[in-house]
Amino acid sequence: SVTDPRDGKRVALKKMPNVFQNLVSCKRVFRELKMLCFFKHDNVLSALDILQPPHIDYFEEIYVVTELMQSDLHKIIVSPQPLSSDHVKVFLYQILRGLKYLHSAGILHRDIKPGNLLVNSNCVLKICDFGLARVEELDESRHMTQEVVTQYYRAPEILMGSHHYSNAIDIWSIGCIFAELLGRRILFQAQSPIQQLDLITDLLGTPSLEAMRTACEGARAHILRGPHKQVGTQMSGVCFLEQDRR
Repeated sequence: SVTDPRDGKRVALKKMPNVFQNLVSCKRVFRELKMLCFFKHDNVLSALDILQPPHIDYFEEIYVVTELMQSDLHKIIVSPQPLSSDHVKVFLYQILRGLKYLHSAGILHRDIKPGNLLVNSNCVLKICDFGLARVEELDESRHMTQEVVTQYYRAPEILMGSHHYSNAIDIWSIGCIFAELLGRRILFQAQSPIQQLDLITDLLGTPSLEAMRTACEGARAHILRGPHKQVGTQMSGVCFLEQDRR
């Protein structure tokens, strides 16, 4: 953090290095900067200022000034600090409120996870890190990258190789975070994407053929090779939530 000389307030300074390394990096940084400058919402981080480089010849990195937030949800979850039901409600409400704002603008965040949910000393939460965010693609014939969302919070449609997805992938991530807030540990903690998919089907059952309509052949074959699982046949992931809240 640094002190803003204009008003003496402490602010955060985010460094974006090697912004002109390649075309993909340039587009990603440009997209993130546009969003940071555009967003104006209590639960979404926005840019207060962008520092200009001293000279164009040395313009290789960008510094963005944002509001200073003391922690993030990941640090809070793994800390020994107790979380009451009211804490969970307040955090979840703010996440949903911020995400509703992003989705109303047609933006998919695509990397909702506890580490990207900043929290200040007053328990105000702000969604941050828009490096993977993009405008939602309504044309189903247009392919979208599957290299999005940290694995533990990745929706089944992405794990099954779908080339087109909606803002539902962000909602799935929030559901995983909700469970993590209650149980204080990751709900679907797998070592690989395939194992991640197995943990999800263990808890939620085998998806229908219609639900697997956009899945890649490999993922569909993997699921159909295994035994058919009913919803709730493996409830260990839910039981620990109830036990830990008692």
